[in-house]
Amino acid sequence: MKKLALILLLTIPLIGFASFPMEDNVIQKDSCDNIILFDGKEILGKVIEITENTIKYKRCSYLEGPLLTINKSKIILIQYANGSKELFNVRIDYSHKPGWMSIISFVSALLMLFPQTIFFRGICTIIALLFGISGFSNRYRILAILGIIGGVLGLVTLTTMI
Repeated sequence: MKKLALILLLTIPLIGFASFPMEDNVIQKDSCDNIILFDGKEILGKVIEITENTIKYKRCSYLEGPLLTINKSKIILIQYANGSKELFNVRIDYSHKPGWMSIISFVSALLMLFPQTIFFRGICTIIALLFGISGFSNRYRILAILGIIGGVLGLVTLTTMI
């Protein structure tokens, strides 16, 4: 019983001492920047310098360590410790225009098949051509092509009607 009491008496201060982290291992997340890469990885570090092609930083877990360099082309975003953000390599793809442009072009070309006034046929021709050209680069490309063909045929019939 005396041995158990002695063991408890000696281990309680050790347990209390072990529960407090050492000052060197504490990471202040509030003072670190978050570097987000295109592959989804996040680097917690302190940005030191931004050059034309690279970003130089130190790891937040080892601020006294070496200065690391990463190519800007791998980075999409840096969220700084103060809350501000800086975007890099933002790639905007303009080729995904809505498919409704191609559909409107095709429908306008179909409307020209029915007998109507010259004015209505002219409006359908213009709509078919404009929307067909605008919607040419999307996944409904075949409808845009048919709309453009219908618009050109509409122009031909308009010139013969006048």
